[in-house]
Amino acid sequence: MLRYTRNYRLHNVASSLILKRTAIIPSLQGLRRGNFSQDDTTNLNNKKRRKRKVTSISLDDLNSVNLKKVNTKELEFKVRQLKEFTKNLKAQIKRSESRNEKRETEDDIDLEEINKDADSVFENLSNHERRKNHKVQNHLGIPIGNSQNQSTNLSSLILGSSLEQAQKFLPSTLVTRLNDNNLVLKCLTDKTRQNWNPIIKSISKNREGLNGIGKNKLNSTLLSSVKGLYFDNIERLDKMLLEYVDNDITKFTTEMYLSLFENLSNIKLTDPNMSNEVIVKMKELLERYDEALIKGTDTKMTQYILNNGIKFASKLNNHEHMEYFLTKFKGYGIIPNRINYTTVLQYYIRMGISKKSWDIFDTMKFLSKEHAPDLIAYNSVLTLCSRDKDYSKALDIYNEMVNSGINPGTSTRTIMAKILAIASRDSFTSEGKSESLRLLGWKFIHEIIETTGSKLSHKSLESMIALAAYDGDVGMSRALYHCYVTTKYRNVVQNWVGKRDYVKIWKSVLDPRMLNYLFLAYSNYNSNKLPLLLGYEQGILLRRNIINSVDYSGRSEFDDDLGVLLPFLPVTEIKHNWELLAESRAIWHFNLEYGGSTSLRSTSESIVDKSTIMTAVENSKTIDDFKWNIFSKIHELKSQTINTDVLNSIVLNTYLTIPIKLHDKKEFVLRLKEFTFQQHDFDSKIESFYLESNNKMVEDNDKNSSSPSTSEDTSIELAEDPNDLLAHYILSLKHKILANCSTYELTMKAASKFNDIKLATEAWEERGKFRKSSSFQKLAQNNRMESDTKFAELMVAFFSSQKMYTDALHVVMSSKRYIDWKYPMVKNLHRGLLEIEDSRSIDILLDIVNRKSKVQTIEETISSLTL
Repeated sequence: MLRYTRNYRLHNVASSLILKRTAIIPSLQGLRRGNFSQDDTTNLNNKKRRKRKVTSISLDDLNSVNLKKVNTKELEFKVRQLKEFTKNLKAQIKRSESRNEKRETEDDIDLEEINKDADSVFENLSNHERRKNHKVQNHLGIPIGNSQNQSTNLSSLILGSSLEQAQKFLPSTLVTRLNDNNLVLKCLTDKTRQNWNPIIKSISKNREGLNGIGKNKLNSTLLSSVKGLYFDNIERLDKMLLEYVDNDITKFTTEMYLSLFENLSNIKLTDPNMSNEVIVKMKELLERYDEALIKGTDTKMTQYILNNGIKFASKLNNHEHMEYFLTKFKGYGIIPNRINYTTVLQYYIRMGISKKSWDIFDTMKFLSKEHAPDLIAYNSVLTLCSRDKDYSKALDIYNEMVNSGINPGTSTRTIMAKILAIASRDSFTSEGKSESLRLLGWKFIHEIIETTGSKLSHKSLESMIALAAYDGDVGMSRALYHCYVTTKYRNVVQNWVGKRDYVKIWKSVLDPRMLNYLFLAYSNYNSNKLPLLLGYEQGILLRRNIINSVDYSGRSEFDDDLGVLLPFLPVTEIKHNWELLAESRAIWHFNLEYGGSTSLRSTSESIVDKSTIMTAVENSKTIDDFKWNIFSKIHELKSQTINTDVLNSIVLNTYLTIPIKLHDKKEFVLRLKEFTFQQHDFDSKIESFYLESNNKMVEDNDKNSSSPSTSEDTSIELAEDPNDLLAHYILSLKHKILANCSTYELTMKAASKFNDIKLATEAWEERGKFRKSSSFQKLAQNNRMESDTKFAELMVAFFSSQKMYTDALHVVMSSKRYIDWKYPMVKNLHRGLLEIEDSRSIDILLDIVNRKSKVQTIEETISSLTL
């Protein structure tokens, strides 16, 4: 006799408390002894089991479980995590079903019909003897001479099935004209990657084109679905649509305009000339509509059609094209909708036109509810606040968004955290509240983690490392950078198709922004300052979990072939300056060399050698042509051996700032000389070589005419050494960038930090030569003035710190004509003059600082005359 016992216990699966019932079935005595017969087993199976009534479960049965002890927040987080998992699982199932549907359709065989046909064949073959007395039949059991009326063979079933599937995507008329069901199914079955280009091209080859198809059918099955057309196929579609309306433009419908505009606006701009062709085509369509209006068309222009125009103009960053489409709204009497306003808003933000951006945003707020800003619009203006480092306005926008009922998502909180991090960079932008802003930024990060769990986006990681970097939290910054690089490397390698190209892999993995924040953390490190996250419990837990999740030794990374070892010191916390300098140099080289795939020290003589240089000389008519040819060779050299995405002035300046902040003058000078070169130095070497080469070529020609027997030896002797020197110099520039205004400003700051008059003098002289170069002269006038003003201010600050007040005052006096000196710029100089009681110099300085502009003088004169 079987005996059942039941008990209930709590089982935690995927964060849900689930009642789990277990059934305990004791073995029979015979089974335990092992001496049972087959009859005993048969009797056991045939014996009717006694049913036991199972009562329903109520909350009273759970007395042994204290549910109140469950953390409510943790339970809510687990529920949200389970919902997110369910959502992702549904998406995966949907994608899998789409792929399965594609495979089944591409087989062009209806399995159900095939089974029916196979059953028919089997029945005919098995009854072969019975069918002998009937009239002659073929091998499928189908009477010869009457096959179409009696049954359907396998080929007709396949064709019928593919025809039925093709008619799901196109009108039956078009399917018949195409006469290629396989093409239709191949191009349109996968709805996520439909390719309409072969379809439109094939339809255009038919004389009938789109004629004979009802308007409703045309709109629902073709015009509303066709997407991703190339420009030539858009032209074909437009031509067929004109033929469809018998070239009567008054019958050209709204759906036709919308389909053409949508495909035009989504064209990928691989060729610069293509953008002009697209704009011309859009204007041509609008001119066609204007002409149709004059003729009395009933077709209505819509906001959605014109939105494609402003979207494409926004993509081009072209103000003239944008204004053209905006005036069309007024011309047609169309009020822009929310989508139109948002597109224009994003365009102005991208172009850096802050005033117009805020005007558009305010207009959206004070129009109807249909025009009220949505989440996209709010996120767009928050990026504008980030650019302006205006954290107070960003907080106002965020609170306004919450009060209007819009739920700020992960992207919004990420932007807010980034804004607060950037605003905390110094006491001026943070208004003396740097730590408070970072603390508020971490609050947004905690909200993101509570919502999404441990799965953080790239933008969220960037905001986190920005907060840690400005706080000088090296331990957190290193861990975040390590997590980002290793995770992205694994994802890229796992999805890589074909033979692995590690240069391309690392180019997509290494992010210069993340590297810049890591270097910023190194430069802001202060051993006497406690990281902000260690000041409260939630921050301590977050920091500990992230740092402990990283294995700097790399042992856990090589469980498979996807592991990568970054050049970090095998410690969780760095405490010494020399460790920061060594690790920053290693990370910098690792990024420049594509993770070790290339080498800074390798020579690329195949790109630059003697013959290459002489060819450049012979092909250059002027010195400028020769410079251009050499620059192109340097660019080619860099692109093949160095990660040029990382080698830029922003990251390099942050890299150079590290030894300045850590008081290591020798390391700064080494880094400066190793990774920068001077424009005037490059010009002098190139010009002297070019002139010398031309002179030698002339001399060689003269010697060839006088003594041809010795001309060859002389030519080799003269051309050897200069070529070698220039080739080595060019090769040394492959990992260097041209020193610019910010480089000289940083050098002057270093001179002030190290109290080095020689370094300051060199920076002053080098920048004086740089001002005469073409690189500086090509800058806009306001940029040149801004750079001159900043460098002069740094010079005054340096001389004042060295108590060289006469030199500092001389800088102010010599530049007063083109620099508008303000008191904060010369405050230290004024204080120094007060200490030595130099009243004459004080009067001169204050006279320059307090002088009025010509406009102010004229205005005061006019006001005095009026009085």
